[in-house]
Order: sequence, then structure tokens, then C-alpha cells
Amino acid sequence: MSWSEVLNTPAQPVPLDAPKVFNLAKFDGYQDPKKLDVLTRLSDAYGHDPRLATLAVTIFRQAGVEPRDYRGQAASLLKWVQTNIYYVNEPDERLQTPDYTLRVRYGDCDDMAILLFALARSVRLPVKFVISGVEPRNGKKHRYHYGDAKFPRGINWSHIYLAIGDRPYGEPMWMYAEPTLKVPLGWDVVGADSKALAEMNQYAGAGAAVAGAVAGVGSTERGSIWSELFFAAAAAGVGALASEIVVDYYRDWKKSRKARAK
Repeated sequence: MSWSEVLNTPAQPVPLDAPKVFNLAKFDGYQDPKKLDVLTRLSDAYGHDPRLATLAVTIFRQAGVEPRDYRGQAASLLKWVQTNIYYVNEPDERLQTPDYTLRVRYGDCDDMAILLFALARSVRLPVKFVISGVEPRNGKKHRYHYGDAKFPRGINWSHIYLAIGDRPYGEPMWMYAEPTLKVPLGWDVVGADSKALAEMNQYAGAGAAVAGAVAGVGSTERGSIWSELFFAAAAAGVGALASEIVVDYYRDWKKSRKARAK
């Protein structure tokens, strides 16, 4: 393509919707890694917002991080979220967009993880969600990385955080990023001898809350989570991209349900 063709190619606008928060009251106890697909796609979409890239670079400069120091970039983003966003529990699930969390400066673990994911994505740092929980019968801690082939069953998932890669090109070395505690990059609640996360100690019984958008409804009707997501998005006036993601996944669920019924 010539330079004249490049210059005459229409630019693709980045959708900059107003900050939003979705109240999903029935998120409780449903374990399904496909919810991470939705969370990842939504967070990735916000990672294309140039305002987040500007904030990320501002954080790097204030921290004195040199260009191409990707580990330093990841560490500075993590520290900024830990320092500037106040962790707070929720009575039921409120899923916040990154710009909403930046406006109010508070959120729970999924809101802080979504913001940190979008900041990392905005400067092309590899990033993925991680969930952790406890096996009720023996108290053993487990984790699941988004994209892992095997999903552990029988775990009370109770927390969500991130793994961030140290290079945008090639095979990265992954480092855990815990945004709700003032801990260094690489600290992981599963491997740590720590009770700092009270939610990780609630393994007696099947009602432990599942963090953020990883959770689903505790009812026997598995499709109700997609109905709730769809109507919550519609009620909040969610942008076209987010609503399209929700509708796509609801349709996928309907197809898989029909296939199982045959």
C-alpha cells in the first residue's frame, strides 16, 4: 500500500462510551471459565482506549521506568492501581468499566483487575486473568489461568487477579499481579503463606462468592446468567461492542444447550 493510500484510508474510531457500572445481583457460586472469555474481551476492548495508554505512560514517567523495561512497566502499573484504587467489598456484584473505576477510585477485586488488565493491554503488555480458590475438603489452594486446557472442579473460587508478561514480543515470562494488596509483582496468594485475603479462607460450604465476572448464578437454570448480563447491559445503555459480546455468548450458550438436548 502506498503512502497516499494509507493517508486516504478512513480511520477507525475508538468507541469512548461513558463510564458504566452493571449491577448483577445473582452472581454467586457458578464456576465456568467461559465467563472469563466475556471478561477478557470486554477488558481487551477498553485496552484500546487511547486515554488509558496516556495514563499508563504518565505512570511510567512518574516512576522513572525506561522504555522497553517491560517488567518495570508492569510493576509500576500494579503499584499505581494498588495505591490509587481503594479496595471495597460489594453486597452483590457490580461490574465496573475501567473509566468508571478511575472516576470513583474504588472497586473490588474484579474491578481492580479489569482496570489493571486494560492499562497493561493499552501498552501491549501480555496479560491474562487468574482465579484462585480453595478445595473445601482439605483447604488446599488452587488457581486457574485463563486459557489453561484443564479447569479444576470442586473448587470454591473466591478471588480474581492477573498474570502479566514481561515482553510484548516472543514468549513472555508470566508474573502474578495482585492489585488489592500492597504486594510486589510476582506475589501469588496460592503460593504465599498468608491469610491476607479473607475471602480465600471461606472454604467451608459451597456458597463462597466467585470473584467478579468469573461468577455466575447459583440457580439450576444455567442460562439465567446470560439473561442477567444481557438485560443489565441493555438497562445501562452499554455500547455496541459490549452488547455484541454479551449477545454472542448468549447465542453460543443457546446453541450448546440445544446440542446437549439432542
